[in-house]
Formats: sequence, C-alpha cells, structure tokens
Amino acid sequence: MPSMEKKKLNDLLISVSENDDYAFRVFYDLYYQSIFRFTYYFLRNKEACGEVVSNVFVAIWKSRVSLRRISNIDAYLYIVARNESNRYLRECRTRRRCLSLEEIPVSVLDRNSPPPRWGGFR
Repeated sequence: MPSMEKKKLNDLLISVSENDDYAFRVFYDLYYQSIFRFTYYFLRNKEACGEVVSNVFVAIWKSRVSLRRISNIDAYLYIVARNESNRYLRECRTRRRCLSLEEIPVSVLDRNSPPPRWGGFR
C-alpha cells in the first residue's frame, strides 16, 4: 500500500478508535466485501456469512480503542473473521445435536404409534 493510502487508513483507524461513527461506517464499507468473501470460503452460506461478518464488525467496534496499536489491520480482520467463522461452525454443530419439536417426525410424537426401533433398544 502506498504511504499516502496507509496514512489515510491510519487516520481512519484513529478516528474509529475515538468513537467516530462516520469513520466506522467508512471502515465498514471499505472492508465488508472482502471479509464477506473470506467468510464464504469457510461457510458456503450467504446468510451465515452475513451473520458472521456482522459479528466481526461488532467485535471490531467493541475493541476499537486498541485499533491504534494494530500494525496490519488486514491480517487482524482476517483473523477475527476466521475465528468468528469457526465459532459459528462450532455452534452450528452443537445446534444440530438438539432437535426442536418441529424437527421431530409426527409419528414419534403419536402415542398410538409403536415406538421406533434403534440399535440396542427394543
């Protein structure tokens, strides 16, 4: 990155770290697409990517005071995005182990039906 662009980015990060909402919006617009594409590599689901990218920017906003000390914001953002993607995948796996009542077949809930046979249980 040319020094002038790097200077502008550093100024933007300083503004974000000082609670400047407009600067954060500029920062968001600058990085949204690349972070979305990066998370899509892990998740392969646009809806999930939208949720994860939102979480990435929420995390950035919550830790905005420390943005001044980050020397490579691109690497930092991709690490946060990777971590959020992994967290999302872990939570997704955990949610799949539990079924909601809507996911249970009606025949299982019908007391007049014979119980299902699973290995080892009769």
